[in-house]
Amino acid sequence: PPDYTLSGTVKMPDDRPINGVTIYLSGDLADSLTTGPDGTFSFDVPSGGSYTLTAVKRDNAKNGVSSFDLVFVSKHVLDVEALPSPYGILAADVSMNGTISGFDMVLISKLVLGVDSGFPSGLSWRFENDGVQVLNNLSEDRTDLEFIGVKLGDLSGNADPAE
Repeated sequence: PPDYTLSGTVKMPDDRPINGVTIYLSGDLADSLTTGPDGTFSFDVPSGGSYTLTAVKRDNAKNGVSSFDLVFVSKHVLDVEALPSPYGILAADVSMNGTISGFDMVLISKLVLGVDSGFPSGLSWRFENDGVQVLNNLSEDRTDLEFIGVKLGDLSGNADPAE
């Protein structure tokens, strides 16, 4: 049977590619790779198989996170001003418990102040759909796959996706 290609891009909501994301392939074939500066990935896989792709990035938790981001989170928690997008909600929920609260503010504060070097999950970026894509009974190339990621704690959007 012919092989097919699973490929695509990992990028921020504003289309900037994200470097250094590990893409894990599991299912009928297991493999992994790390995206380069262009944020792309590609796997050749046997036809007919079922595959899961998972995007993970754990390094440089402080990238783009400052006290300014705390202002956005505190306004949201206090019902003064809602976060502007679903991506902001993903970025603000640094505890990854499904809600944005004072606990997230504390975790961001501890990172900004250097008390902690990361968030409890060990992740520094978060991706739509928990960073998982499932492809069953593959019968064609899939070259349009996309992971949209946000930097945890970065509500101002100034994280450098190249880091």
